[in-house]
Amino acid sequence: MSPLERAVAFLGGYTPTARICGVTFMTVGRWVKRGRFPRTELSGETSYAAKIERALEGKITEEELLSSCFPNWRKSPKNSSEL
Repeated sequence: MSPLERAVAFLGGYTPTARICGVTFMTVGRWVKRGRFPRTELSGETSYAAKIERALEGKITEEELLSSCFPNWRKSPKNSSEL
């Protein structure tokens, strides 16, 4: 079971996950079926993985969700001091 599938299960299914993310349950179903979030997660236009992490109180992290959905994804430093 992928981190995304586990997160949806921990949250109680598609509908509760959709409420947390502000999308429809059908959208969450597409994420699970495709095994990834939309590309807008990578561009920073959306923050579904962060919302899910907050709802799960860190049991599954944003980094874990994104790296499983996008294998080439690397967390970028928030400021230059982390380089």
